[in-house]
Amino acid sequence: VRSRRQRQMCIRDRYVKFPQAYKDEVLPGSAIVDIEKLESISADNELEMLFYQPLEEKPDSRFVKLKLFHKGEPIHLSDVLPMLENFGLRVIGERPYGIRTTDEETSWILDFSMYLTGEGKFDVYKVRTLFQDAFAKVWHGDLEDDGFNRLILGAGIEGRAVSILRAFAKYDRQIAGRFSQSYIENTFSRYPEIAEQLIKLFTLRFDPKSKATPVAKEKATNKLLAEIESSLDNVTNLDDDRIIRRFVEMINATIRTNYFQADPVKGDKSYISFKILPDQISEMPQPVPKFEIFVY
Repeated sequence: VRSRRQRQMCIRDRYVKFPQAYKDEVLPGSAIVDIEKLESISADNELEMLFYQPLEEKPDSRFVKLKLFHKGEPIHLSDVLPMLENFGLRVIGERPYGIRTTDEETSWILDFSMYLTGEGKFDVYKVRTLFQDAFAKVWHGDLEDDGFNRLILGAGIEGRAVSILRAFAKYDRQIAGRFSQSYIENTFSRYPEIAEQLIKLFTLRFDPKSKATPVAKEKATNKLLAEIESSLDNVTNLDDDRIIRRFVEMINATIRTNYFQADPVKGDKSYISFKILPDQISEMPQPVPKFEIFVY
């Protein structure tokens, strides 16, 4: 049985044609990690990544790195850049490396240098898995590519949970809401803590795993609503205040959802549905139906 070191050397020997720029800029220890990432790529796992902060960066730094690993055709910057911007990342540098193996297969490493925009607290160790999971889902088309994804790094919210706010934003547009989705995205980017509170409100109301009694749930809900109301004292823009209150109304008007139902194959269902009582939402277009089923 070969040791781990022997296996590493065997794998390393396959990658014999590195570009000179890679040799000049990447330390041997990092190169081994890169090769292990390339080796983990398969037909079922076509993209690997590594999101991290260099060790020399200060704790409050917002400078981050992302490496994308792919085989065959190179990944184009024009495909990746809009996705990264929607996560609140500003790309300041990108280096592509094409690496050849002994069997003449080409592997690609895209090395991005970026700054995280916004002013909220940021801990790369807490959000690394959230980001990598969400980026992979966006890449494969399982998560929408828009500005709501800024909340994943800006507030540490899991990608599917962010879709709760996205879905209500779509519903708001359907009922003739006055604000564009882009403006709503910017509102929650400015107030990520309130975005987190709204998702918590939704979860508190509908999570079937909750063991709280109806009385305890009502008490917790009222407490959270009071906290949201208190948070609104810090919202200075009237339009932002209206948007947040509108989301509170829509969540409170919801009486049923499939969000927590699992798909037997994929785990999470590919769509989110709500049953809503429109008469509990202000400024509803007439005539107001008794209830609505909204599917996103």
